[in-house]
Amino acid sequence: MDISVGDTFFAKYPENASHLFFIILDISDRDPQLFICAMLSSWKDGSPFCDDACIIEKGEHPFVRHKSYIAYRETMILTHDNLQNFVESGRFTMNTPASPSLIRRIRESASKSRKLPQEIRNLMMKV
Repeated sequence: MDISVGDTFFAKYPENASHLFFIILDISDRDPQLFICAMLSSWKDGSPFCDDACIIEKGEHPFVRHKSYIAYRETMILTHDNLQNFVESGRFTMNTPASPSLIRRIRESASKSRKLPQEIRNLMMKV
């Protein structure tokens, strides 16, 4: 299975909800087949959970139908094998890839987020 930056997938995360994740960075040159994936979530005005570092508007990706944001606090690191196993088991479902410009904006906006886990911030800064 070919997985690359820009691919998107739905994941049941947390278990009771399905969210769209974007593969925003491939750091396999440092660690074999390692990908960083950021989650999209619905914007709720006034919510302390919403991260305004990267707002995604309707039309920027076929799935987005209303104002949404990248939930950097939920960013995860997965190996190629993890991703493949999750897709094959049905836990993840691949979706329409994102445009290179959207992926670039999600990646660049990560540095503005106060909610991005420090471990992931450190990895991203090395690339």
